[in-house]
Amino acid sequence: QILAAIFGYILGLQASVVSFRAGRTVAAWCHLRRNPYVFDSALSKREIRHRWHHDHLYWIAPVVVFILIGILIALFILGDVYWGIAYYRQVWIACLTAPIGTISRWKLSTLNGKFSFPAGTFLANFFGCILSAALTAWSIIESSDKGVERWKIPAIKAVSLGVAGSLSTVSTFVKECVDIVEKNPAYDKKAFLYSLGSMIICCFVGLLVYSPIVRFAD
Repeated sequence: QILAAIFGYILGLQASVVSFRAGRTVAAWCHLRRNPYVFDSALSKREIRHRWHHDHLYWIAPVVVFILIGILIALFILGDVYWGIAYYRQVWIACLTAPIGTISRWKLSTLNGKFSFPAGTFLANFFGCILSAALTAWSIIESSDKGVERWKIPAIKAVSLGVAGSLSTVSTFVKECVDIVEKNPAYDKKAFLYSLGSMIICCFVGLLVYSPIVRFAD
């Protein structure tokens, strides 16, 4: 199962890299159609025009997004309280705990650029795997207890989804792998060591956390 998981991670990484490069190429085509000089810094500054944009209305988008998020969370809370659906409880708790993981990853990102590899992203995924493995093991133990409160398991899964999910990252990891490949000579091993090393280390540290909790639980 471990080898199958690592093989699945490698396939997922390759698919993510291809998707990232394809999306970046399509975005470049779209920008070139709108501004032919977008990749020429000297001409781009002169040619770019504000289209459908008003500086005095910059606050509208954040306010609208904030209101919509608040309404969505309120609806999930209502669904939890009124219908007692565990999934809704899991979602609204995850939404409220997600900023913890987001801010933690933002702080860890300050380490990127200080070492020969993106240490901040690596540590974010490393700690995210530890937290996710521990909470998953805890939820399995609690699910075997018939007398556990009905809110406890969804709450554990919500913290795993919210904190660990927002702490760890795939998009930044994939972008960094592509950047390392493109900034170094052909067939350089740095990207290979960073990508494969991150997946193997995070996989095994997750197992080291998960297995003892499940195996030796009372």
